[in-house]
Amino acid sequence: MFILRNLMLGWVMFFAVSVANAAAIQVCSGSTSGTPGASGITSNCSLGSLSLLANADYSAELTVTPASGSVGAHFWNVSIFDSTSNSVLGYSMDHWVGDSPVTLSMPFTTLANTSSMTALISGWDFGIGAAQYSLIVTAVPEASVWIMMLGGAGLISLMLRNRKTEHPELVAA
Repeated sequence: MFILRNLMLGWVMFFAVSVANAAAIQVCSGSTSGTPGASGITSNCSLGSLSLLANADYSAELTVTPASGSVGAHFWNVSIFDSTSNSVLGYSMDHWVGDSPVTLSMPFTTLANTSSMTALISGWDFGIGAAQYSLIVTAVPEASVWIMMLGGAGLISLMLRNRKTEHPELVAA
């Protein structure tokens, strides 16, 4: 029983580590100027060097942080584009007023050729104030990984529930 319990615990830890290894990778970052009327930016960030897997699920998050005290409207969008197939794999946009940071999130699935992918970032900050931006790509674990991890956790909890206490006198009445 002891060996079985250790095997199951190792199994759960293996899948927990594989889920935790879905590391976030900062693809690119930059800033806009604080000059009114000239604060737009367009940036192309290549995703080809990230070694993304073909036909896999990923999540992209663009975080935009306006300068403290920014006034005026902010308009930002990000899209993931595959130039080989000439298709948009994901798109997100948002607009807001003030100096609060905003994160634009979107899921996307890679195609067969991942070396031809780019992230197109566009942003405009109207009024007074600049903004910093950062694009992060994270791998999304497959459903089978989650199912195996939850199944292993369930088996361990079942074993812990059914185990007998070695010292019944220490159990509270």
